[in-house]
Amino acid sequence: MAMVLSEEARMAEAVTCSPLELSSCLEPIRSGTPPSTTCCQKLREQKPCLCGYLKNPALKQYVSSPTARKVASTCGVALCVVVMVAMMLSEEARMAEAVTCSPVQLSSCLGPINSGSPPSTTCCQKLREQRPCLCGYLKNPSLRQYVNSPNARKLASNCGVPVPQC
Repeated sequence: MAMVLSEEARMAEAVTCSPLELSSCLEPIRSGTPPSTTCCQKLREQKPCLCGYLKNPALKQYVSSPTARKVASTCGVALCVVVMVAMMLSEEARMAEAVTCSPVQLSSCLGPINSGSPPSTTCCQKLREQRPCLCGYLKNPSLRQYVNSPNARKLASNCGVPVPQC
């Protein structure tokens, strides 16, 4: 245990934080494809920097995305969990205050709901924005079949949005 901690401390001292070092991870983060050995190696090297990347508005969308979490998990790297949870909670509180329930906002998700194809970043963003409305959509007979379908559940999982228990 002490050896692991001293190794972590040594790496934290020696690493130069540069998001460009993670360029080999960009494609897996964008597309959800498995990360390469190089991506995992660079992600482990940049681990001490990840919390800082989460605080950078230009990098946050990549580092905190569901596919980035999947890439990090595949590589055995824990993202800055405390910062991510705090950011997600504050984001949800902000969204709950400002959301206007409109199923039309989820039009970018129709392809994945109908065919099971991977969702776009826009789809996941809209799904997260509309999350407080999902129970209402489930109660609407004309929307229930879409919101409660297996592909919709797969979509929610891929976007990191919990399926509501209404």
